[in-house]
Amino acid sequence: MNVNAGFAISNAPKGDAGPYARLTTLRFSTTKYRILPGRAFIWKQPFGVNHSGNYILHNCFTNMWEGIQTYALLADISNNTMSQVGRGLSRHGVNVPADVGFVPQITNNTITMGDESVWQTGRTRVIGIWINYHRDTADPLIVSGNTVNFPNAYQEGHTAYGFWALTIDGGRTVTFSDNTVNGGNNCTIGFLGSAITGGATVTVQNGELNDALYGRCWGISMRAIRIRAWSGAQR
Repeated sequence: MNVNAGFAISNAPKGDAGPYARLTTLRFSTTKYRILPGRAFIWKQPFGVNHSGNYILHNCFTNMWEGIQTYALLADISNNTMSQVGRGLSRHGVNVPADVGFVPQITNNTITMGDESVWQTGRTRVIGIWINYHRDTADPLIVSGNTVNFPNAYQEGHTAYGFWALTIDGGRTVTFSDNTVNGGNNCTIGFLGSAITGGATVTVQNGELNDALYGRCWGISMRAIRIRAWSGAQR
């Protein structure tokens, strides 16, 4: 899909501004999205309601600010490829369990971050995968087998994160397993954990972090992570 639009797929008439159509049981697969100033895919649902059975699979996203963004959507986001992006994907606002038999997950995506030409005005950071606001009765979330690459240098004062877990609380569990960050000496923080409270468990295990400056921050458990060619690391 190559169109003169800010967003390719959305359930709101203005992309990131409501009202949002209450549609669920979605499947988006095997489609190419190219050259968008905003996001290729943004889908928001009412907070606190189960919206299960959604799949975003085997798509290709090239040259845009963000590939995928979801709010309160329980989805399987797997086997997508993203390149020249300012943010790969972000998942926000899940606080309820999925239907029995459906497993929300983020697996086997390959994300190559772009240069600053794809950043929106005023942005100062680039993020591969961002998990935000996972709480209350949300199911355990697996983020596994993903690769984030940082081939570009960024100007002073700008930061680059491979993975970010933010606002995980209420005893919830998020596991980052077998992921890879290829920092290219351009990644500031391979994994950032912040606002992990209320008995929540965030674990990073069995991954590789290559050529990044920092890896771990604030109140998370990191187990069996292999760190290679990592200059000036804080662990």
